[in-house]
Amino acid sequence: MLYCEFSSDKGLNETIIGVIGLDDKTVHFADMDVFTSCELISDDFMYAIYGHVTDNDSVVAAGTWTRVP
Repeated sequence: MLYCEFSSDKGLNETIIGVIGLDDKTVHFADMDVFTSCELISDDFMYAIYGHVTDNDSVVAAGTWTRVP
């Protein structure tokens, strides 16, 4: 299990939990209203599918996450 802080350049900070898949290449994250599935591309990059659902809106997006030292 993973426990981490996600932060963006827009000032968003959230605590999320996650698990590494049995294939050692996928990672799945969740918080109270978000699910994210990722595929490890290299030591520093993950391809991510993000889904956010609330009573007022729904969002899905794809992108690359980069490790920042």
